[in-house]
Amino acid sequence: MISTTAQVDPLASIGEGTAIWGHTHIRDGALIGRNCMIAERCSVDEGAIVGDFCRIQNGVSIYSGVWLKHHVFVGPEVCFTNDLFSEEWPESQDRPPWSFGSTVVGPYTRIGANATILPNITIGSHCVIGAGATVVADVPDGKTVVGVWKGSLVQRLFKKLLWFRPKTRRTRDVI
Repeated sequence: MISTTAQVDPLASIGEGTAIWGHTHIRDGALIGRNCMIAERCSVDEGAIVGDFCRIQNGVSIYSGVWLKHHVFVGPEVCFTNDLFSEEWPESQDRPPWSFGSTVVGPYTRIGANATILPNITIGSHCVIGAGATVVADVPDGKTVVGVWKGSLVQRLFKKLLWFRPKTRRTRDVI
């Protein structure tokens, strides 16, 4: 089912049984698998891949270089980024050629509302990305991420515990 207010470009590939709701734009070159649901106000860019049985909630933009494997849930207003050089370049310098980072989201992963996923990230299978999280590093299979994910939470907590451990006191024998 494709809504009458959705815009699906003629060279986009839409799998059988996929539903596309209103005011959604699917661009030429986008690949969307079977039995997916793409909600209102979404955008799937040229070169983006959405696997089978994915659920994409309202207001999500999936840009070039993003690959969602099968059975991925993406909550409302999730932001995938793909521009490796987003800062302003002075006119006196040449801007590097525009290049896209790639993002891969493993199967059976759930991404909560308003999460931000930076480019060149791999999120493993069966992961949970909490609402509002910012992912700036790869996420191994089966991990749950909240806040700003910069790597292993266990490693960071261990370092913090070592910093705050009580100092041992030396005792002298009293004669």
